[in-house]
Amino acid sequence: MSVRGLVRGRRRAMGIVVAMAVAATAVVADVGEAETPPGGEVSTVRVTAQQLLSGQTADGLTSNDRFAPGERARRAHQRFTGRLDLDGVTMQVLSDGPGATISNPVLGKDTMFFPDVSISFFTVDQHLVPTTQDVILNGVLPGTRSYWDMIVQPGRVWSESADRGWNRASFPFSLVNSIEGETHTGIAMFLYKGREVSPVRFQIVQMTSPFYVPEYFTAWGTTGAHFRRGGIRHLFWRAARYRAELAAQLPVRPWSKLERVVDAATLEAFVEYPDFVQGAVVRDGVLYRTDCPTAAGPFPYCDQVRYGVWSITKSAMMNVALLRLAQKYGAGFLDEPIGNYLPAAAAGGWETVTYRDLAMMASGHGPAEDPLCYLCDYDRWYVALSQADKTAEALDYPGPFAEPGTVLNYRDQDAYLLGVALDAFVKAKQGTHASVARLVAWDVYRKIGIFHAPTNATVEPDGSAGQPLMAYGYYPTLDDLAKIALLYENGGRWNGRQLLDPALVQQLLPQPVPPAGALSESDSVSYYLNWWLRRLDSTEGCSAWVPQMSGWGGNTVTLLPDRNVVIRMRNLWNDTPDPQATINALADELTTNCS
Repeated sequence: MSVRGLVRGRRRAMGIVVAMAVAATAVVADVGEAETPPGGEVSTVRVTAQQLLSGQTADGLTSNDRFAPGERARRAHQRFTGRLDLDGVTMQVLSDGPGATISNPVLGKDTMFFPDVSISFFTVDQHLVPTTQDVILNGVLPGTRSYWDMIVQPGRVWSESADRGWNRASFPFSLVNSIEGETHTGIAMFLYKGREVSPVRFQIVQMTSPFYVPEYFTAWGTTGAHFRRGGIRHLFWRAARYRAELAAQLPVRPWSKLERVVDAATLEAFVEYPDFVQGAVVRDGVLYRTDCPTAAGPFPYCDQVRYGVWSITKSAMMNVALLRLAQKYGAGFLDEPIGNYLPAAAAGGWETVTYRDLAMMASGHGPAEDPLCYLCDYDRWYVALSQADKTAEALDYPGPFAEPGTVLNYRDQDAYLLGVALDAFVKAKQGTHASVARLVAWDVYRKIGIFHAPTNATVEPDGSAGQPLMAYGYYPTLDDLAKIALLYENGGRWNGRQLLDPALVQQLLPQPVPPAGALSESDSVSYYLNWWLRRLDSTEGCSAWVPQMSGWGGNTVTLLPDRNVVIRMRNLWNDTPDPQATINALADELTTNCS
């Protein structure tokens, strides 16, 4: 059965329990089998200033390069500093669903409505820089119409001679929802002059694997916009930090440059899947990456794209927090019951469950009807918004059906609980002002050159910062993922500083056998401390167990010997020829896997 069919079947079995909790639920459409979002007829005609000023809506997608500076672009006549308020608008949608539409409404919200958000920008050296790259909440807030929250990345400003004094600005963005984990990648463009702005034309052209809106779709439209000039403090500091962000990025080389060490046919096989989104190899500190294919051609802001990587979050964020705390306070806390720091977990069969048990996906808890069923009795936890509600739901599963620490039972609820328990541990050690989110961001990410970590979190009624979901919901760039992987490849050290516990990192590096205590899923797959371990059978005549971050949809980050890293983003629904085989083939040519 395809992955998509499996999800549909499990949803039918669950009966979509969300219906009891919300006014309207997702309608699981009988969608088609295409992985890449449909493009239709893509226009290559220039978008004129008159079209932008009049708010004219396109008839379909436009080639992405028309949303970015071309060869004849000139410097912008003025800077852009201020707030752009978007009105929101019903999008034109092309999908693989019945009638070329998408499931709507979902959780009582309009999935066809582009969100009415406010975005503050300033310019640095012809770059259009948002004041935040965090998730801009909208779709999960009461009283809003759209289903979508939003993340905005840096773009560009420029001018063109035919525009009669107007400046052009464009920026990449992602539509997301804070209870989910995918991204819908888009690009937007508008004109500005003095205190005036045009309506904003946008299109959505790529995505990672979805869940509640299961259709693969592209969209386009034009939304009204209003400009409030100024109002951004500390511009000099912000500009300096943005330049530091650019300087901290790894060197980037084209994918084709790998042909000096890897056969061209092997590189082609790695990218030829119909659900391929982007791929990269990190070698000698250089990021070799493919372009970003989309339904409207290559994406012009390829290095700024943030991907919804789903469960890669468990390794890239959760394990980072776990190993950072082990380095600061000793690894002994892993074997303490979480109830020592999280009182709600000191009863109900959770009394003996430790931090290590949760990190091993072995709490011994699960759905009453079938403890090993991943999506059974899932939605009530999935849709809970606040930390109090989500934590209560996560604890409300019977057990133990097995001794904690003994049976691998992969559960997002347990991963979320581990994040909450880690937050409680941080507060016990550092005070109530501290948080696991700040620990990851400031103790680790910032030290390795990651300046932004947009992450889904619980939504609190009082508007306060929520608890990061940490089971999924992290939105990294390829550069972010590469740096996190290199931190492990370097033994948890960066610029001479030991950031992660070295003994635990060592157990998560490629080795001939899985580390002691790893729980086996099969003879070729094991799980250890929020990482998957996969057996790589080398053509050299040996086997190595390599650690892999893995997320829904075929998103993987694989650590190889000699500080080589393989990254691949996909939006997989259907079963295809073994995707791991092409990773293994690439690994065989990149490095020696037999010690």
